[in-house]
Amino acid sequence: MAFKGLTPASGVSWRKSTYCGVATCVEVASRDGMVCVRDSKHENGPVLAFTKREFSDFVIGVKSGEFDEFTHGAPDDYDTTA
Repeated sequence: MAFKGLTPASGVSWRKSTYCGVATCVEVASRDGMVCVRDSKHENGPVLAFTKREFSDFVIGVKSGEFDEFTHGAPDDYDTTA
């Protein structure tokens, strides 16, 4: 499912990781029981929507290291003091 143009004005509260740079982030929000994902550089661009189960399965995969090959460094490479 895709929602287009979800903005803070539409009552959706977008969140991003504290590890994010200034404008290079993926943001998530909840709407109509779905988890919505967008590119923070394109606030009015396309939004992907996933069921909570789909998003949960993805997060579990990320936490277990299934997607490490797509990252620019292991979690130990991040500065958590910033």
